[in-house]
Amino acid sequence: FGENMRVLKWVVERCEGKAGARETPLGWMPRFEDLEWKGLKGMTHERFDELMSIDTDQWRHELGEHSELFGKLQSRLPREMSLQRELFELGLTQ
Repeated sequence: FGENMRVLKWVVERCEGKAGARETPLGWMPRFEDLEWKGLKGMTHERFDELMSIDTDQWRHELGEHSELFGKLQSRLPREMSLQRELFELGLTQ
């Protein structure tokens, strides 16, 4: 629970306009300097960048896997979910 508070703190601060982020094909993500690292040993800027990297090929594959499910649920699926999926796909092609 305690480690999750770092991210929750960032989310709240983003909502309040007090924390930064970087735009990615999957949405806004924290930068290293946007998170509180006090009390956590071993997290380096390089390690953080590695953990936050986006494998676009893997994400394209993942979104492809969603096609069948989205097709089955289309009549009950909120349009916003399909639109968000399309935005992810577009972002990954750039």
